[in-house]
Amino acid sequence: MTAKFFQKYKNSIILILFFLILGVCCYIFFYSRPELLKDPQALKKLIESYHPFSALVFVGLQVLQVVFFIIPGEIFQIAGGYIFGPVLGFFFCILGSVLGGTINFYIGRIAGKEYIKKLITKKHNKLFDKIQAFNGRPNFEKRASRDIFILYLIPGMPKDILGYICGVTEIRFIHYIVFSNLGKIPALFLSTFFGGNIINLFSFFGFFK
Repeated sequence: MTAKFFQKYKNSIILILFFLILGVCCYIFFYSRPELLKDPQALKKLIESYHPFSALVFVGLQVLQVVFFIIPGEIFQIAGGYIFGPVLGFFFCILGSVLGGTINFYIGRIAGKEYIKKLITKKHNKLFDKIQAFNGRPNFEKRASRDIFILYLIPGMPKDILGYICGVTEIRFIHYIVFSNLGKIPALFLSTFFGGNIINLFSFFGFFK
């Protein structure tokens, strides 16, 4: 009976356990310290306290942000440039993006359409249906790769949730991960460049105390 129950609800159990662990991690890092999501200096202080594992912690937090998509990503990207400089900050942000995007994609693969549609909000359902419409079309892989690149390139697009949605399409992982991150590069570069070169000027004027 137990084996049959697990087999029947395997996807649900895996997802519940995954997001439960994710929720605990978010609680540990952010709930009692909401300033971490507003102040790059507070985030820098926390990450540097884990020296010599600060880079690993930062990449882990970046992955957490991508997977738990309601956490704003810009603060991590700016903080990455602020803490590690624009070059290393950009590299760590891309690494976290690739790892987090991989997790999102394969959660979509494992969970299936119905679970992912429940996971996303109603305002993202149109986006879900639009990407689903790519399936089975002529030159699907080429068109889907192009459109994924454009969607990730557009400012304000809910990029992290797209990984879950892409996971339930027919697109191959390699095409998704390459074109999604190519689309992310301009925004990541600008954010980490800003964090590495301009944040001190903002501090001078009292924006980050």
